[in-house]
Amino acid sequence: MLVAKAPLRVNFLGGGSDFPEVFNLQGGAVFGAAINLSVYLSASLIPPFANEKFRFTYRKTESVDLASEFEHPVVRQVLSENSWLPPLNLATMSDVPGNSGLGSSSSFTVSLIHLVSYIKGISLPAIDIAKQAIRVEREILNEAGGWQDQLHASNGGLSLYTFDSDGKISIDSVPGNDPVIGLLNESMLLIPFGGARNSSELSNRYRQGLTQGNILQLIRENADLAITTLQIFKDESLEPNDKINHLGNAMGRAWEIKLETSPNANLLEADLLITKGVASGALAGKLCGAGESGFVFFLVLPENKLKVLEGLATSVSFSPSVSIEGSSINLTHGGPKIGSKTWGG
Repeated sequence: MLVAKAPLRVNFLGGGSDFPEVFNLQGGAVFGAAINLSVYLSASLIPPFANEKFRFTYRKTESVDLASEFEHPVVRQVLSENSWLPPLNLATMSDVPGNSGLGSSSSFTVSLIHLVSYIKGISLPAIDIAKQAIRVEREILNEAGGWQDQLHASNGGLSLYTFDSDGKISIDSVPGNDPVIGLLNESMLLIPFGGARNSSELSNRYRQGLTQGNILQLIRENADLAITTLQIFKDESLEPNDKINHLGNAMGRAWEIKLETSPNANLLEADLLITKGVASGALAGKLCGAGESGFVFFLVLPENKLKVLEGLATSVSFSPSVSIEGSSINLTHGGPKIGSKTWGG
């Protein structure tokens, strides 16, 4: 059996500037981290005497003879592009529910592309896996959204991604052994908020207003915050506490920009929660993803975490850490080896 794994993500700064509608006009930049919560995709072989060639288990189970018969759009597209794959039994699970604002749908797409490439004997660089996931989700399936989720899932780490007006992507990552990552790991807090939502639908509503009024200027300011923060994080003359405090200030302004650039989103309840968290000792907070529910992320220095949790009166929370590793493939022993030529594939 093969198991593909791709991390979820938290975006700190620059949200909205990774939408093509924006960076095609003025470029863009996002700063965020892959986290140690993941999406998993397992693959085992279906024997030739089975009644179907492909099976996929997610919130339901689909069994088909042709990849084009799958209802799941990403699975249908990726497997249809690789029609000579062996008979496969696929199943997915996640450390958190889907549609929660942490990029799980793109992490799944990255996992599937990585898995299929591995089965075909192709070793793809992380950036190429991300670009293929972007092509499938944003170009072929025309699902609304930016480009950062696929990059975080494939690349891992704490990184700045910049987007030129011609679509060129640049990556600048903070070294995994940098002390600021250690402090950041101790300063992250996720609080469940609201319920699951349709991220593509909400992103579609969001992108429709991205180029209206002064919104482009505000998104440009958010992207500049991302660029400046990466520079601060890589400044060896500064202490980790100074860097985290700078991130908190930048995130505070980014949340204000979020409220100004998302007039159609009902963010008042999230803003009240964030205000309460900051009053209790958090440096900053934000609602993850493009939607109106999912998770609220708080940046909290470790000595203030207990006060913040008490102030929020919440019984459920996560303290994620940065996942330095991006998408990966693991082989578990047992059963026939999976390959493109197995069982007449």
